[in-house]
Amino acid sequence: MSKELKDPWVKETPEPWKFDGHGINDAEGKRIAKVCSCEPYIYPEGRVERNKEFDRISNLFAGAPELLAALISVTDHLERIGDSRKDAPFIKQARAAIAKAEGRS
Repeated sequence: MSKELKDPWVKETPEPWKFDGHGINDAEGKRIAKVCSCEPYIYPEGRVERNKEFDRISNLFAGAPELLAALISVTDHLERIGDSRKDAPFIKQARAAIAKAEGRS
């Protein structure tokens, strides 16, 4: 990660996080979250299939630290270099997402 996150809890959880099909593990393989908001398997017409929504949400959760760090890096870079896009609507959305992820909104 190019920039340290401000939340000390995240710093203590080795990255990258990985989704193993049932939960989220840290870089050392330690389970940090059990994903249980929905069933990992669905049974359409009696067949067993992976629940794609379960996998999509779990992979997003696993990638959240890197996504947040990248978003912080991009917005900070635009601010530092004085880029005219620093006040563009997409950057405002990015700053709002960062604030939400950091518990400031």
